[in-house]
Amino acid sequence: MTKRVSIKDIAEKVGVSTALVSYVLNGKEREARVGEEIAGKVRKVAAEMNYQPNLIARG
Repeated sequence: MTKRVSIKDIAEKVGVSTALVSYVLNGKEREARVGEEIAGKVRKVAAEMNYQPNLIARG
């Protein structure tokens, strides 16, 4: 069984905080004043790592 990719994994790879990754993945980068370049990087890394949100943790 492979390990699920978490927000923490993405944050470590990009070099940002887990909160920033969360804002970007939830579409709230405007409210958090995240730059377009960083938001794009976070989305790209999430796609490359095949990030899937944990729906149980979300509930």
